[in-house]
Amino acid sequence: MNIRQLQYFVDLSETLNFTKTAQNFYITKQIQSLEGDLGIPLFHRSKKSVSLTSEGQAYLPYAKKILEDIDLSYKVIEEYRRGKRCTFSIGFIKSLDDELLLNL
Repeated sequence: MNIRQLQYFVDLSETLNFTKTAQNFYITKQIQSLEGDLGIPLFHRSKKSVSLTSEGQAYLPYAKKILEDIDLSYKVIEEYRRGKRCTFSIGFIKSLDDELLLNL
């Protein structure tokens, strides 16, 4: 399985049209390869239509989440490269015991 295959799967699940997906990505065999890797059919195919199988419907949210996480990881790395680092502050109650504060 690779990321491209997941992108093709998500696109095809939205367009339900192999020709449109092929135009979007120029590749149709990747869907069959993904199905082979997963060992399940993701789509019902006929000469005039395509629809998600129940397995495809179950897998779709996971494929979308994987793609979202990958996109987020690139954004985090880009922010890191630009020097944006996460910072956080810790607040203490003024009446907190000094010795307890030092132990923390």
